[in-house]
Amino acid sequence: MKLYCKVENNVVINPPNVLSIQLSLKSDFELLEEGWYTVEQILPDTFDQRFEVMNPIEYEILQYKVRATYTKRQKTSEELQEFIDAQTQDLQQQQTSALVICEDMLNPSGSIYNTLSIQEREHWLQYKRNVEQLFIINEGKNVWEITFPMIPTAEPPPSPVLPPI
Repeated sequence: MKLYCKVENNVVINPPNVLSIQLSLKSDFELLEEGWYTVEQILPDTFDQRFEVMNPIEYEILQYKVRATYTKRQKTSEELQEFIDAQTQDLQQQQTSALVICEDMLNPSGSIYNTLSIQEREHWLQYKRNVEQLFIINEGKNVWEITFPMIPTAEPPPSPVLPPI
């Protein structure tokens, strides 16, 4: 996919992006006359958002294109802690939502509970225990290594046996 930058007075004013439908109908020469340069991207070989952050893009405006160089750096301890806190908060929100669903599924006075088989109720009880103990079970793991338990799948009800006619 071809990317373009808008350049005015030898300054990039729009970061690399795909052209609008109207602009994409024009030739590269027409675009260049209007200040839209094709982009050559220079990217790092790897990037791990857990430990790294991207620096601002460095632009080099050439005769017929813009060279956009992307560099990265290691996160500071503060940035890393912010990332861990955000990931932890997301997991805690997932945990809270999952427990609300469990309460609905396992509420004997609720409409769903009576439709569940004994095996399905057991699956939901085990799921609830796993969700409640999410952070205990995964103690010592990095927050991004924690896998959230899978919601039990409903088993199709058995087909009714019809009496012979």
